[in-house]
Amino acid sequence: MIASLWKAPPLMVQHAGLFITVWVAGLISALLTLWGEDSLLEWSGGGFLLNDFQPIDVGNFFIGGGVFLVLTTITFFLYGIITRHLQKKQTPSVSFIAGQAFLLSILITVLGGGLIVLARAWITLLAAEGIISTIAAILGFLGGIVFVLAFVKFSFTPILIGHGLSIKDALAESWKQTGGHFWIMVVLFLLLSIIGGLIQGIESFLPVIDAEWLVLIIGVTLTSLSMFYSIIVLSTALPHPETIHLGSPRKHGRAR
Repeated sequence: MIASLWKAPPLMVQHAGLFITVWVAGLISALLTLWGEDSLLEWSGGGFLLNDFQPIDVGNFFIGGGVFLVLTTITFFLYGIITRHLQKKQTPSVSFIAGQAFLLSILITVLGGGLIVLARAWITLLAAEGIISTIAAILGFLGGIVFVLAFVKFSFTPILIGHGLSIKDALAESWKQTGGHFWIMVVLFLLLSIIGGLIQGIESFLPVIDAEWLVLIIGVTLTSLSMFYSIIVLSTALPHPETIHLGSPRKHGRAR
């Protein structure tokens, strides 16, 4: 699994044409993020901290959730479509991958929104004094463990959609594929974060640029390069791809 870190660069060169797709998606995502920056801040809880624990702005919260939904759909679609390309298969269909990516994004957005509301309440309790603060700290620690466990165990889900699995099957298969590999996956994600940070950190070594459009283009290019690398690493890191069972062709879509 760790070997996928150094197997990825040659594959990136071999499938360099796919980077254009990632870059265009990255540009759309960047423009959408700029448009909904305030709403995303409200939805993620950042506004809650910056504005001294002010109540939720319901309008901005739901707009931010909508923007997040679109961004995650684009990301999951990229994971699925690039995985399909790497497998050199004609199935699943593009429409199947897009549909499953959208459904997975809805699930993540709803769960994420709920967790953010709970996190706001937790921060408020943590700021209290006495036993309430202690209980909140313990619950926060336990919640963090559950979050890391879920993130690692279900990390292959968008990749498995690219193999033709529905969300339900992909979640179950991801849990199965990561069995016995939890700590290796943790190390893999830590290394991916470091490498991704180094790639995007290249921008800080460039001379000062006054043109905002050029800054945007450079930022999108570096972010897209980091994402392209991460997708290929995870696509090739599946421990047992040969055990994936697709089921009936009708269920998982035909190529279009």
